[in-house]
Amino acid sequence: MTKVYRLSNKERQAAQWCIELQSQLDMSEDRQVEFIQWLREDPIHETLLNKSEACLAELSCLDADNLNKIVGDSFVDSSTLYKNATSHRNTTSYRNEWTSTRKSKPFFKYASIAASFLMIAILTTLSFNFVTNKTINQHYQTSTGEQKTFLLEDESVITLNTRSEIHVQYTAQERRIIMVSGEVFYEVAHDPERSFIVDTGVGEVTALGTKFNIRQYNGNTIVTLLDGLVEVETDLPVEANSRSGVKQLHPGEQLLFSQNGITAKTEVPNATDIVGWKNGSLNFSDAKLIDVINEVNRYTTRRLVIEENGIADEHISAYFDVKNVDALLFALNEVYGIKHYSKSGRVYLYKPKAFD
Repeated sequence: MTKVYRLSNKERQAAQWCIELQSQLDMSEDRQVEFIQWLREDPIHETLLNKSEACLAELSCLDADNLNKIVGDSFVDSSTLYKNATSHRNTTSYRNEWTSTRKSKPFFKYASIAASFLMIAILTTLSFNFVTNKTINQHYQTSTGEQKTFLLEDESVITLNTRSEIHVQYTAQERRIIMVSGEVFYEVAHDPERSFIVDTGVGEVTALGTKFNIRQYNGNTIVTLLDGLVEVETDLPVEANSRSGVKQLHPGEQLLFSQNGITAKTEVPNATDIVGWKNGSLNFSDAKLIDVINEVNRYTTRRLVIEENGIADEHISAYFDVKNVDALLFALNEVYGIKHYSKSGRVYLYKPKAFD
């Protein structure tokens, strides 16, 4: 049975824009504005536009017989029209976003027929590439203090936290994310034909239409499920009462694993607090100061250092904007008597003896 890949609306939009751009037909100023707005709406749009262009490049290398095998014989002069179209392409205009309307005249005699042909050709090739196991690779990364959200080609949404990196590999059989480092929140679009798998290096997390968070730090991987169902599978040793390295998580549950093994599931009282970083906030409740400082240091280049080890285990509660470290320093001073001073780009925390 042939597997069918269903193109998303965004892919179809990209194919249509590709046709207009490549055809060099005069485009009104309003249409140019529409294109620029569409391009700026989502980072995935340019990726899909590039993919449509790549499909055109592939098609331009085919002879008439092979071309008709892909798109059929619906257009008597389809190959001639296409060859005429692709021989006059201009691919330099849209990358810098138009500064003026292009004055080129239409270069093929039957513009509407050729446009229809190109649309069928691109969409068919896009589908064909998935069916024939052609992998789509994408790379996403964030720097210190940066959070970014991306819409993937299946309309799943990923949000990368500070200092995070992933590789996306999509084929007709599966959707695979290679998690290199950091923390990522996944909102997975349901697709019964293709599993969504996150490879953490020491285990795999498989999801179906779900929302979950994965964080990697100090050799540990923590999976927290907010909605739906995920399955965690590893080859790691498990606790004595478990019979396999496969575990299912339900909403509000969390699992930690590392090279040393996989722990028992735990319940998280308020799982949404764990992904508060998506909204730019951090929330700590009765947490050790050392843990708070280590977390804050992920988001800032101005490193915080505990000068006196005696205060590292003090418990504090705090809620603040990740971009406003000064608010945390103010609260530490006012509420807990923990003062600070700056030196050589670092902030040192201490507690005067008189305050004890």
